[in-house]
Amino acid sequence: MMQNFRRKIILCFLLCAIAFLAIIVRVFYIASPGTLNLPQWRSQNKPAIRGSILDRNGSPLALTIPSQSVFARPERFHPQDAEIDFLSECLGIDKNELAQRVKRGTKNFAWLSRQIAPDVGAQIREAKIAGVETVPEPTRVYPYGELAGQLLGFCGVDHTGLSGLERSLDARLLPPKGGTEGIRNIVLTIDRYMQYIAEDELAIVAEESGAKHAVCLIMQPQTGEMLTIASWPSFDPNNFDRYSQERYLIPAVSNIYEPGSTFKIFSPAWLIENQRVRQDEYFLCTGRIGLHAHTVECILVHGSLRLQDILAQSCNVGMIKLSARLNADEFHGWLERFGFGLPTGIGLPGEASGILRSAANWSGLSRGMVSIGYEISVTPLQLIRAAASLASEGLLMQPLLVKAITDHEGRILEASSPAVVRRVMRPATARTLLAMLRRAVTEGTARTAALPDIDVGGKTGTAHIAREDGSGYSPTRYTASFIGYLPYQQSNLVILIIIQEPKIGEHMGGTLAAPVFRRIARRTMIYLHEKIPPVIDEESMQICITSEKIPEAERARARRIIRDTYRYDPARKHFILLDELADHQKTELSLILQNIGILN
Repeated sequence: MMQNFRRKIILCFLLCAIAFLAIIVRVFYIASPGTLNLPQWRSQNKPAIRGSILDRNGSPLALTIPSQSVFARPERFHPQDAEIDFLSECLGIDKNELAQRVKRGTKNFAWLSRQIAPDVGAQIREAKIAGVETVPEPTRVYPYGELAGQLLGFCGVDHTGLSGLERSLDARLLPPKGGTEGIRNIVLTIDRYMQYIAEDELAIVAEESGAKHAVCLIMQPQTGEMLTIASWPSFDPNNFDRYSQERYLIPAVSNIYEPGSTFKIFSPAWLIENQRVRQDEYFLCTGRIGLHAHTVECILVHGSLRLQDILAQSCNVGMIKLSARLNADEFHGWLERFGFGLPTGIGLPGEASGILRSAANWSGLSRGMVSIGYEISVTPLQLIRAAASLASEGLLMQPLLVKAITDHEGRILEASSPAVVRRVMRPATARTLLAMLRRAVTEGTARTAALPDIDVGGKTGTAHIAREDGSGYSPTRYTASFIGYLPYQQSNLVILIIIQEPKIGEHMGGTLAAPVFRRIARRTMIYLHEKIPPVIDEESMQICITSEKIPEAERARARRIIRDTYRYDPARKHFILLDELADHQKTELSLILQNIGILN
């Protein structure tokens, strides 16, 4: 018994001795100068370099560059007035703020400024101010400023993604500390130049109309690739702290709204798919219709209309009459098949599910109102994905935003492939609807979307916005929208335009949103090479290379670009466009030919 007691005393003594020794070591660690007092992260492995985010053509949208961070050791930092002035000027920080930063630090460490330019760090080191040191620390930069700002998001000073793709792709862009993996870059499906076109046009229409928000999405329907996710207003992630947090959200996935008439695509699709309507049937529009003690109006008295005319003229009365043939449960299931009421899974933070109430909770109004785009809320991404199924012959595609992951030398580590979620309609139904949407552009509400040499199809939308107190809809607040197919047969692009709460001038989808579609589509198609002539005869080429419409300072460069992109065929005496051109060559060539007058 006594022996066990002695063992316990000896064990207790040893534990106390070890604890006391640990305290002595810790005191020494804190108090002594030298490497033991470096900031905590400096004693760890070097920070992993965050990979770049690139557009589909390899242009860097977000990248990491070298920088310096400056810190003070307060117990040794007793600067002269001249040294304080020097630091204040170099760092761009008020002298009082410098003093506060030192006070906010610990006895041994205080940040003065982080992620400053390397040359500024060099100046501070050369000044040899006692108690001031610099340490390398990489900085995240966004070369194009506001371009795709909400989509890209931003990082904090510790290189953790805080919003946008920087947040959702954080684990892939910044490997775990101590890991052996190298730099991984993310290649997006986004096209930088198409993104610029969309953002440019949104800014113009927002300024002209006084709109509160505007969105443009461009999708490749056969693959589900998102080529553009643009919104206005945006923000510059290089200076994210200058903006309200509301700006950090990505409207394409976080904003839900009642789509209005752009949603009129889906109830005719169900009726055609289920053979509940004939295309030779007529429906009478008298300008208004009663619906369970409510009145739904059209902007015109349309008279007798067939289904294709109801879509082309965006006739509310005709759609309400068609909705009487819808089975509520089946129609609800039909909308779920298109992905409404569920997130798309694109992988962006803050994605909303939209609102699709259970059919059991529908009122007597619901079938009719949902068929014209009310009593349902969607995100812009949900709508364009569902509408794009018409252009993919009835297949609902998974939206793609990441095209590939590469190493620092550009070798592909992972690659995305188009993924079919499900078939939502027969190919024949999809083709029938696209033909009807072509009529909307040639004869209906979307005439302002027409392009001279490309057969466009599309659907306009004008929706009243619900009052915030739930007392119905505002008579003066609108969402104007347009969804277009380019071209309507074998569409390469589907483009969605949404303009919310315009306050000046036009407010309807056909007069406000459709012209924006036309301008974006035209500029995009020129960029994508669709309008560049594949063959130019000798006479026209002579005009090209001698035209005085090109500024004199640019003529030599313009001639070189033209000669680099066409080869001469002596047998036919024609110049033939080369098959493989870089995107920048397409862009430059199209602008030159546009200036000359070859492209209108």
